[in-house]
Amino acid sequence: MAIALDDFDTPLAGDDNGVRRRTPGDFMRDGGGTPWVTNPDGAVVKSGPRKGLPKLEKYGRPSSLGKDIENTYNLDRWNERQIVRGVAVRMLTDPTTLVSELCELGKLDADESKSELDGFVGNAKAWAKANLTAERGTHTHLLAELDDTDRDPIAAMENGEALGIPIEAQHAMLEAWRLLCLQHSLEILATEATVVHDEWRQAGTLDRIVRLGADLHFANGVTIPAGTVLLCDIKTGKLRTSANGATVDYWHSYAVQCCVYRDSQPYRCGADDGDDERCDWPFEMDLEYAVIAHIPVEEALNGQATARLVLVDID
Repeated sequence: MAIALDDFDTPLAGDDNGVRRRTPGDFMRDGGGTPWVTNPDGAVVKSGPRKGLPKLEKYGRPSSLGKDIENTYNLDRWNERQIVRGVAVRMLTDPTTLVSELCELGKLDADESKSELDGFVGNAKAWAKANLTAERGTHTHLLAELDDTDRDPIAAMENGEALGIPIEAQHAMLEAWRLLCLQHSLEILATEATVVHDEWRQAGTLDRIVRLGADLHFANGVTIPAGTVLLCDIKTGKLRTSANGATVDYWHSYAVQCCVYRDSQPYRCGADDGDDERCDWPFEMDLEYAVIAHIPVEEALNGQATARLVLVDID
């Protein structure tokens, strides 16, 4: 179910740089989705409506941190093509409105109309369904979360159908994830946990923390012994491999993301402003390795849902 920001808490004032709202169990976030967390040193607001309450700090997102080391040339070109495609789709479906919108944009000063231009770019991507892959990935995460926390995912599957994922394919992806956990004796210790890394000023939600019930063997000769606690990140996009197919190119930014999550501490998001608190895990995660659980949506759509573990060498 889609929920509007207006369904949640009222805007905060005081040390606030813009409107921030909270969804149950999540960080305080601004309009761009950026997380705000309590000051790690316990500093409080000295004046204004939030006087005496914990000062809120703007943190980055682990999912974005590693992108600085990625070669984004192909992704940038893809984004540009999607914008052009979106405009073309709109021209075919509603040319009069499109021409009117473009004429209005053409009258604006380029340096003073960033929000309007950004809005049009967002619309163009929506017309091209450029965000469909990401939306399908988010939906797959939700299905796995519901299943892992003993909640029925059936009702959510209607939203998956609206994204072009047949019910059968959704069931198949869930079954592939369940079989992966059974195959490798994965005990799930944490699901969709909010965490913070104060040194790097990052805040996010990690997918899973798992404990191995049996030795985990990889084709490159690495064996992780039973009992090891590992960070487990779920990914649903295409899996890239080296030229000879011997090794997995697991998206460099994902390795950075795993490293941040592994070194983060739990952050309990309270129901009210000022209720948040940092705490500690009751276990220690492995310092050398993490794993990515790869559940590709595309393969499920092609009738062959799969799931596999990809080794991430954090050290």
